[in-house]
Amino acid sequence: MTEAEAKAWLTTSLGVSRETMESLDAFVAFLKRESASQNLIAASTIEDIWSRHIVDSAQLLTFMDRSQPETKWLDLGSGAGFPGLIIALLTDFDVTLVESRARRIEYLQRAVEMLDIGGRVTVMGMPLERMKTAPFSVISARA
Repeated sequence: MTEAEAKAWLTTSLGVSRETMESLDAFVAFLKRESASQNLIAASTIEDIWSRHIVDSAQLLTFMDRSQPETKWLDLGSGAGFPGLIIALLTDFDVTLVESRARRIEYLQRAVEMLDIGGRVTVMGMPLERMKTAPFSVISARA
């Protein structure tokens, strides 16, 4: 899948709006800038960000009933924000990102602020074992 095909898939298969595509573009630009100073994604995948990371994250939505009210998504080891930040941009789900590395925590917090999704996205800067037990509708981990 080319980058153009990946973007087309998002709009045709998931119905992603122009405004959301603009937010995804802003996130990709932010991720590329940040990747220059920390190893967020493999350098070999930077030119294929849409097909290797964005669509890979977004495709999870095709495996679930998106009409469930009050979906709560838990993303373990969020790292560069995949899939958690992408899910948050594409849905109105409450998303919790769990990350224990200080630089990644700070990066995720800045991404959430830049994308203006702080009302629905929580960055838990701690190991999973330290989190309070809570119910979640979906749990993801991408490594």
